[in-house]
Amino acid sequence: MAVNGAICLFLLIGAIEAHSVGAHGVRTAIGKTKITVTKLSRPGKTNSYSIPDTVPDSACTVVIFASVRCGNTNPVVQDIAIYTSGHPEHKQYLAVQSYPQRAWSFNSENMEFPMPADRKVIVQYPRAINKKTGCYLGLHVIAYERK
Repeated sequence: MAVNGAICLFLLIGAIEAHSVGAHGVRTAIGKTKITVTKLSRPGKTNSYSIPDTVPDSACTVVIFASVRCGNTNPVVQDIAIYTSGHPEHKQYLAVQSYPQRAWSFNSENMEFPMPADRKVIVQYPRAINKKTGCYLGLHVIAYERK
């Protein structure tokens, strides 16, 4: 239980869950739970991924850690659009920039979205990325809120 926004920790059989009061209700941190780690190789298409069952259907919002890494590929500067199904008005962007050299660039962001009824996260990016080494996107749920 959270009091005045303070975080209380509960030890649950070897796992720690942090609870706090958020804008919509009680926020529960669940650690880094994988949605997907995928190579960005289908430009211009709508790619959808399922939110894991560790997030209950009763959640009203979901917090997603999005990260991208690119290396040894053609120069790329673009934004990856991320949102939850049925809520394109909450679209957020993760910038991607890569260089034609043996180096890796990274970017990440925590993004909060409404929980979709079909449990899908949508990803869109406009241009192809060279297949040499390429770019990889990671999506992980790190928290959710319930009313």
